[in-house]
Amino acid sequence: RKLYMLLIAPALAVTGRNANFRQMQELINRLPRLSEEELNQLGQKDSLCSICFTPFLAILAEEEIAVAMDSPAHPVEELGVTKLGQTWQCGHIFCRKDISKWIQDGHDSCPMCRRPLVEGGIPESPPVSETEIAELENLLANLASGDTGGILAMPALNVDSHTSSDDQRDFSGMYS
Repeated sequence: RKLYMLLIAPALAVTGRNANFRQMQELINRLPRLSEEELNQLGQKDSLCSICFTPFLAILAEEEIAVAMDSPAHPVEELGVTKLGQTWQCGHIFCRKDISKWIQDGHDSCPMCRRPLVEGGIPESPPVSETEIAELENLLANLASGDTGGILAMPALNVDSHTSSDDQRDFSGMYS
């Protein structure tokens, strides 16, 4: 979490994508589930998700089968079809899986028209403290000196003990 706050959150704030985790989860949880009847009423029965191009009826069938089998390939909250239907939202319809991923990636606007997904927009991230800046500078200095603190630890490769003749022997006849 601290690494996220130090490295990722400021980067998202700079790019304008600054939805925090709690706001993203609330937004996803508030997305309505549309039924086939509601899609018919909206005139969208034969439409496709504009992100994945899957027909809405196929998405609803996938949701129904997954719930009936009690073994969905995706989390239940990502199954089905939803509409950005709050008064400040645009009303575009997407499959829940794609719009959830869009929101979790930090986007705070509709992928089609860029209207805000959150009323009044999302407030800026809180400022980073001097202590956090010092910790980040220390982490970056350690990374620059090669000390990753085990974060990026990889086994060393012994290149000297491996010769090209070994490669030729190991792979001879492989592609012939």
